[in-house]
Amino acid sequence: MEKSDVDPRQAPIFVVVDELDRCRPDYAIALLESIKHLFDVPGVVFVIALHGRQLTASIEAVYGAKFDATAYLRRFFY
Repeated sequence: MEKSDVDPRQAPIFVVVDELDRCRPDYAIALLESIKHLFDVPGVVFVIALHGRQLTASIEAVYGAKFDATAYLRRFFY
């Protein structure tokens, strides 16, 4: 984000997502897919708290044990 992209008179918006790994696997995936579109919006900051191994297991439960859940999560967290 460039300094010129954000009006300095406006505070950023923080979106906190906590315990995503404890949600139903299909809900966690849907939420990630939805908020991914907002990751590059200037002035919007996401704080996502989760247990990585648990979320990986949730994704594998939806897509199958052979699905590369770690690579999938890299689409969101790199």
